[in-house]
Amino acid sequence: MGSNGNQSILNGAFIFKDESKKLVICKYCSKEFAYHRSLTTLQYHLNSKHVFFATTSKNQSKIASLSKQLTIEDSIKSQKGVNKQISANKSKEITEAIVCWVASSCRPLNIVTDPGLTNVIRTATSDYSYNLPCQNTIKIKMQTLYEDEKKKKIDLINMATSIAITCDHWSSMGNVSYLGLTCHLIDNNWMLNSFALGVHQTLDRHTSDNVSTHIRNIADEWGLFEKIFSIGTDNGRNIVKAVSSFPFKHLPCFAHTVQLIIKSAIEETAFDITLAKCHRIVGHFKHSPANNMELHENQIDLDLPQENLIQHVVTRWNSMYDMLRRMLKHKKAITVTLDEQNHHLQTLTEREWEKMEKIADVLHPCKVASELLGGNKYVSSSVVLPIICHLSREMIIQDDDPRYIALFKEKFVNEMERRFNDFLNDSWLQISSALDSRFKNLSFIASNERSNVWQRLLKLLESVPDLKPVSIEQEPKEASAINLKMVFNLPDLDEVDSPSEDEVS
Repeated sequence: MGSNGNQSILNGAFIFKDESKKLVICKYCSKEFAYHRSLTTLQYHLNSKHVFFATTSKNQSKIASLSKQLTIEDSIKSQKGVNKQISANKSKEITEAIVCWVASSCRPLNIVTDPGLTNVIRTATSDYSYNLPCQNTIKIKMQTLYEDEKKKKIDLINMATSIAITCDHWSSMGNVSYLGLTCHLIDNNWMLNSFALGVHQTLDRHTSDNVSTHIRNIADEWGLFEKIFSIGTDNGRNIVKAVSSFPFKHLPCFAHTVQLIIKSAIEETAFDITLAKCHRIVGHFKHSPANNMELHENQIDLDLPQENLIQHVVTRWNSMYDMLRRMLKHKKAITVTLDEQNHHLQTLTEREWEKMEKIADVLHPCKVASELLGGNKYVSSSVVLPIICHLSREMIIQDDDPRYIALFKEKFVNEMERRFNDFLNDSWLQISSALDSRFKNLSFIASNERSNVWQRLLKLLESVPDLKPVSIEQEPKEASAINLKMVFNLPDLDEVDSPSEDEVS
């Protein structure tokens, strides 16, 4: 057939009906045409009815190219234009960034097999031939990254003269037990550094002996045991007993202690029945997408933000307060939705809603205290004593307090006195507050005890030659204390406390 079979009947747009090859059929509309070795009629049909495949001189080359199947890479190039290959240094830089991302964001190693991530990087770099590194490469580079970071941390440890550590024993959602140890130190630039020494899976029982052994092994691995000044832990009996055998100071977690006090105070209020109702109502919406959707629809109708309810979890600090506040915020939406639904829940009475409001109000100072102590970018020890003073003032029983609030406050104060006795008499916490410009007047300490705090601080300064004031060796200690007071711009040590002053604020 001439002209290469008349371009195989216009590059496959038409096919022969039978072996006689006198009739052809349009591939796109099935219309029959007589074939006399001329393409004029067929070309006219394509141009008028199927213009996207018209074989004009303008696109003959395109149609010819379609007869050859393109690779995925060539197809991308044809759509995106000229391919720009990135340099070896840029490729290495991208790999290092991926390693840091996987490590710092706890991404799985197989994320480098995700074609979507490959496409993002190819688009960003205009290199459509770029391929992500394999999982083994990421694993090897991550180990190198760890070793480099560990060396930097060891250098910080070697330069530090005193180190504090915190320890926590916890279990994952998969019921796997871990012991985490974190290091805290001040570097030569007076910057606070906090980093994990290790999060180790523990297979043995959490006895005090086993816990102390694990802590000692991690500390020895990093070569910092002799530099440890203090260790902070929760109030678990096993871990408290474990650290009691160490020669350094033990500081129980103040925020955890506050949560234990809240738990004891709540038990005194008979609020448990209302709290159980709240649990079930929140679960009703959280465990059913349909119920939750209906709640969202009513939130929109009532001009409330679309927010999910928050469930109280015993081990999650402040979650009780967060649950109550969120429910109170969406009280109307919750009530309307439950009225519209067929359920077997015990709904909350107006009296119980009122009780929730007052309980939330009395829990608010505790939430503020926990958040203030939860910072990891600043030292929080100076805030402990002012917070105790603040909470004591907040828990004073008022004449208009309902009985359950009075019971809560009374129990709270009694537990504070029992649990915080060691905190109040801790000389290091007192000195820490004295060195904090927000609390340097020590108004939360009895006026006749403040001078003792400054005398202890003065002795510490005398033991550090580079920081010793010139006047210390020339004057009596009483005068030196006064000079030191002036340096810190302190009020008179015997100044009467102002009851309206809010030290936490």
